[in-house]
Amino acid sequence: MSVTEMVCRHDCINVYRALHEGDSPCTLRSLFTTREEVSLRSTRASANGVGSLHLPRVRLTSTQRQFPYRAAAAWNMLPQTATHAPTRRAFLSIM
Repeated sequence: MSVTEMVCRHDCINVYRALHEGDSPCTLRSLFTTREEVSLRSTRASANGVGSLHLPRVRLTSTQRQFPYRAAAAWNMLPQTATHAPTRRAFLSIM
C-alpha cells in the first residue's frame, strides 16, 4: 500500500468509529455531520439511503488536506456496503 492509501484507510476507520461506535470521543463525533442534518433537499443519494457526510465548501487546498474534510471525502467514496457495515471487523473486510 502507498502512504496515501494507508492514510485514507486510517481516516475511514476513524470515521467509522465516530459514526458507529458509542465509545468514540465526542470531539471526533462532532467533526462529522450527515447531509440530512444540513439540507432537507431530497436527492438520489438520500433516496437510496446513502448516509453521505457533508463536505463544506472550501477555497484552499490546504483546508482540503485537514482531517475532517479529507476523511469525509474518503468516506463518501466508499461503497454503501462498507458504510453500513454492522461491525468494525466487517467494515475492515470490505475495505
